[in-house]
Amino acid sequence: MKKLKYLIIMALVYFFIPNAEAQKVKLVSGNATVLKGQTELNIQYTYEGMTVGKKDEQVYVKEKVAERNKSKAKDGETWAAKWVEDRNAKYHPKFEYTLNKALDKFKVKALQNASGATYTLIVKIVSIEPGYNIGISRQNAYLDVAVTIVDNTQKEIAFMTIDNCPPFTSFGGYDFDTGGRIAETFSSAGYALGNFLAKKVFK
Repeated sequence: MKKLKYLIIMALVYFFIPNAEAQKVKLVSGNATVLKGQTELNIQYTYEGMTVGKKDEQVYVKEKVAERNKSKAKDGETWAAKWVEDRNAKYHPKFEYTLNKALDKFKVKALQNASGATYTLIVKIVSIEPGYNIGISRQNAYLDVAVTIVDNTQKEIAFMTIDNCPPFTSFGGYDFDTGGRIAETFSSAGYALGNFLAKKVFK
C-alpha cells in the first residue's frame, strides 16, 4: 500500500509540478536587490512588438481571423476579441498567482495598479508560441518574457529575461484550449521570476 501511495504521488508530481530548471531568469543589467525591504510591487504588462510563433502579432491575428471567418461568419472577430480578453482574464492572474506564492513568506505582494509601490515590474511579452492539441498530436505552448524594474521616476533599475517558459502544467495532455495553454506558460514565467526574487533578493 505504501508503495502504491508513493507511485501515485510521484505521478502527480510528474504531471503537475513544473521543472524548476526548465526556464531560467537571466539578469542582463542592473541589480534587483534594490527591491529588498519592499512590501508591495507594481506590475505593468506590455505586448508591444510581440511575436506569435515566428510572425508579428498583427499578421498572426489577421491570418487567424480570415481563416476562421471562412468556416463561420464573424467567428474570426469573436476569436480576436477573446485573444485580447484572455490577457486580463487568464494570463495575468496566472502570472501573479505563482509569482506571489513564491513571495508570500517574505510578506511581499506584486499586483497591477499598486499605486503605493515604489518600484514597478514592467513585464514585456516578447514572444508567444501558442502550441496546439488536436488529440492525436500536440505541441506545448512557450513564452519569452522581459522584465524591467523601474522606480517612480521611470529610472531603469534592472533588466532581466525569462526565455522558453513551458506550461506550468499540461493537465495530463488535455490542454485543448489555446488560452489555457498560454495561461500555463504565464504561470511558469511567474514561478521562475518569483523564485529568482526569493533567492536573489528577499532571502
